[in-house]
Amino acid sequence: MYAGKPAAEENFEYAKIDGLNVYVDKNSPMDPEGLEVDLKGIGLFKKLVIDGFLV
Repeated sequence: MYAGKPAAEENFEYAKIDGLNVYVDKNSPMDPEGLEVDLKGIGLFKKLVIDGFLV
C-alpha cells in the first residue's frame, strides 16, 4: 500500500469510496469474484478494509 496517486494509472483499477481515492494494482493476485473495498467505522475512526487478495 502506498499513499497518493500512482505514476502509471493505466496499471491500476480506480474506485472512489466515501471520498477516498483507491487504486488497486491490476496485477495483484485476487479472488476470481474480485475485491471488496470498503470504509468501516464512524467519523474519525474509519479504516480502509480490502478483502479478496490471494496470498
